[in-house]
Amino acid sequence: MSLAWQQQPERGSRIGVRAMIWVAESLGRPVARVLLYPICGYFLLSSEASRRSVARFRERVLGRPASWTELFRHYHAFASTILDRLYFLRAQLDSFDVQFHGLDVLDRELAKGQG
Repeated sequence: MSLAWQQQPERGSRIGVRAMIWVAESLGRPVARVLLYPICGYFLLSSEASRRSVARFRERVLGRPASWTELFRHYHAFASTILDRLYFLRAQLDSFDVQFHGLDVLDRELAKGQG
């Protein structure tokens, strides 16, 4: 991670973060996930420097300029991951349907000393 990225100040307010945690814990994951849409929209529209950074990253990955929809999805994926970590850290896993696919491939690679 670049030093410049690490030195970016937190843009969310302490009250906003605490409110989101309360929503997630009190009203549940579905309600909290719905709230991520306006939150992501706000950060996408109000943070030109981070939006440019995400756009440059996506352009390198995709080989073309990223659309606004793709930028929004990027922000939303990031926010969803942070929200899910809250549940994982608090061992509230009942909201998740985890399925494993391809374990046989992993087992074969591990048996070969790889993976």
